[in-house]
Amino acid sequence: MANPVEDDYWGNVRDAWSQAVADANGGFANRSVTARQEHLPRFGTERIAVTGMRGAGKSVIYKALVGQTGEHYTKTRESKRVERGRIKIAGAGARLRAKVSVLPGQRNSKPRQRELERLFRHGNYPLGVIHVANWGFEEVWDPDGRSQILKTLDRLGKPRNLSGVCEHLRTTQELEDFIRTSRFLKEAWAGMTDEIWLIIAVAKCDLYWDQIDDVGKYYIPGVDPDNDSPFAAALRLLIEQLDLPKFAVLPVSCVSDPFEFVGRLRAGSGKFNDEWRTALTSNLLNTIGGFNEQ
Repeated sequence: MANPVEDDYWGNVRDAWSQAVADANGGFANRSVTARQEHLPRFGTERIAVTGMRGAGKSVIYKALVGQTGEHYTKTRESKRVERGRIKIAGAGARLRAKVSVLPGQRNSKPRQRELERLFRHGNYPLGVIHVANWGFEEVWDPDGRSQILKTLDRLGKPRNLSGVCEHLRTTQELEDFIRTSRFLKEAWAGMTDEIWLIIAVAKCDLYWDQIDDVGKYYIPGVDPDNDSPFAAALRLLIEQLDLPKFAVLPVSCVSDPFEFVGRLRAGSGKFNDEWRTALTSNLLNTIGGFNEQ
């Protein structure tokens, strides 16, 4: 079993991130694992949870995995209900049939709280979790919420630009959401390390691909724990407590979807193309398949 205290563990995580970036830059999509959505009512006994704060991009990641982000894809709006599906993953020795729950990200959402209780407590636990982060590019649908963030930046003396907004979101709301989710994982997964798996999917990376090396350093613990970002420090603590051998942090981009916070605070995909996007989605799917080899 891997020892997350040793740097070899985190070195492997960093190497997997770097390889995913290199594959995307080269347009290299070697999809050895396939996935599809199933509709059978009694399909699969394992469970996968997709977690993350509101507007993180959870729904689109699930849709991308089951091939529903093609030319007829339409952008999802704010989801306040649990989205449920069934997925079959096969290929390269992988075999998995699982029920998937995409949890709403609103902190005080009753459907979210009920699903967290159902999945992570009372002796229950999911086989795998895809936790979605995105460098602070969360959709904030509520105009009052956007105005409040700008007022907070003014009060703190922070720049009122896109970089300032995203830094604020990832170091406050995104980080707080991950810490709350970690508490559920620690409780549900204690002593379960041989079979379970966790992926931190850093989504919408086409919007900040020019910063992708810094993004990796933010989300993945480094050689010196004293230099960890707040997110990396929280992640290091979680992994050391659970001792997870099946774990990855991966860049992901599922669709071309320009981001607009308000007015001129916007970002687009730039030179990022569909070949790169396919390479990253394939890498995510292959990683899930590798974690579920029979």
